[in-house]
Amino acid sequence: AYYMKGMAEININHGFFEKFFTTDIAKRDLAGAKKAFNNFNRVVRWYPNSKYAVDARQQMIHIRNTIARHVLQVGQYYFGKGAYVAANNRANEVVKHYQRTPSVPEALVLIYKSNQKLGLTKNAQQTLRVIQKNYPGLKIK
Repeated sequence: AYYMKGMAEININHGFFEKFFTTDIAKRDLAGAKKAFNNFNRVVRWYPNSKYAVDARQQMIHIRNTIARHVLQVGQYYFGKGAYVAANNRANEVVKHYQRTPSVPEALVLIYKSNQKLGLTKNAQQTLRVIQKNYPGLKIK
């Protein structure tokens, strides 16, 4: 039942237009995705040997990546508006709470750039070293 509730929450976010046009779900309200995550988490914790547990874990990974991308996009929006402290806070949220998601490298770049804009040279250089050590091929735009 929890698996089905999770799938229902995910499908609510996919409307008619998404069948024909590609849209990034990370740009939408993620309340349903968070509910779905919680339902899938119940399946994994309470029924680990269920035939649904493996897919529930995969769904959780996808939702977590989507939430991290959403938080990063909000940070990038703030950066574009000149709200560098808010951008830095959002990027730090990605790094701290969404480890091992594909959004972490971009979040580190956003931290670096916002620290530069804020005149926090020491912090920017520390972040740059982290980027160079962990993502040596990453280009900072």
